[in-house]
Amino acid sequence: MDEIKNQVKLDEVKKQHKKLLAEGKLADAITLLSDALKKFPNDFYLLGQLACTLGLSGGTEEECSKNYDEAIKITERIAEFCPDPTIRNSAQVTVCHALWRSGNTKKAIEMAEKMPVIHQAREFSLNRFLDRDRQIEACQAAIQYLAWGFWWQIQLLAGKWQLDPSQDDEHYTAEQAIKLYQKSIDIFKIVYEDGDYLFTHGMLQQSYDCMAQIYLALGKTEEVIENLEKAAEHAIAFSTLPEKQKYSSLSFNTLTYQKENTTKGNEKNNAWHEKKQIEKIFIPRIKDERVNKILERLNQYAN
Repeated sequence: MDEIKNQVKLDEVKKQHKKLLAEGKLADAITLLSDALKKFPNDFYLLGQLACTLGLSGGTEEECSKNYDEAIKITERIAEFCPDPTIRNSAQVTVCHALWRSGNTKKAIEMAEKMPVIHQAREFSLNRFLDRDRQIEACQAAIQYLAWGFWWQIQLLAGKWQLDPSQDDEHYTAEQAIKLYQKSIDIFKIVYEDGDYLFTHGMLQQSYDCMAQIYLALGKTEEVIENLEKAAEHAIAFSTLPEKQKYSSLSFNTLTYQKENTTKGNEKNNAWHEKKQIEKIFIPRIKDERVNKILERLNQYAN
C-alpha cells in the first residue's frame, strides 16, 4: 500500500511539473522538485528533471552560476548511479549544456564527444523492427525531430550574423546566411504541407527574426519589415496555440501536439518577446509606420 501511495504522489508531482514547465514557471518547478526529493531522495527521474530545469532557469548571473553548478553535480550523480540509460543520456545532455553555460566549454566538448552520433540513435534501428502501427507513429516523430534538428544546425551555421551582424563571417556572406535560414523554412513548408506548424511556429518566428536582423545590417528596410511581419505572425500563432491538436500533414498525421508537453523559458509568451526584440533592435534604426503597426498587433497578444 505504501508503494501505491508513493507512486500516486510521484505521478502528481510529475503532472504538476509538466504544467509548470508549460507555463514557464521554472522557479516554481524547481521548488516543487526540490520538495519532492526530500521524500524521494533517490528517484532518478526527479533528479534528472531538477537538473534539466536548473539548466534552463534564468535570473542574475550569480543565480544562474549556482543553478548550473547544482545541475552539474546532480547529473554527475545520475551518470554514476542511475541504472536507466534513458535518464542517464538525458542527464548527459543536460550537464553538457550546463558546463557550456557556466563557461567550462572544454569539459562540455569532452563530454558531448562521448555521446552517440546521429546515425546511431535509437530511431535508426528500433523503428525498423516495430509493428506497423507503432512504426508509423515512431517514424513520424523521428521525422519531426529531424526537421527540428535540421533547423537547429542551420541556426548554428548562420548564427554568426544573428549574434553580431556588424562583423563579416569568413564562412558565409550575409546573403548566404539568409539563404540558409530560408532553407530551414522551406523544409518546414515541405513537411508541414497543411501549415499545421503548431510548436514549430516558434522556430519559424526565430528564423524570420534572424533574417530581419541581417537585412537591417544590409540597410534593406523593405525586407526587414517583410520578415518582421512574418516573425510577428508566427509569434502570435505560437502564443495562441491550443491545448491540444492533431496534425493533419501526411508526415505527422498520427501525432498530436499537447501544450502540456512543452517547456517555456519564462512566463512571458512569444508575442511579448518579439515585441521587446523589435523595440530594442529595430525601432531605434527604422522610422516606418509599418513597424509601429507590427508592434500594435503584437501588443494585442503579448503577456
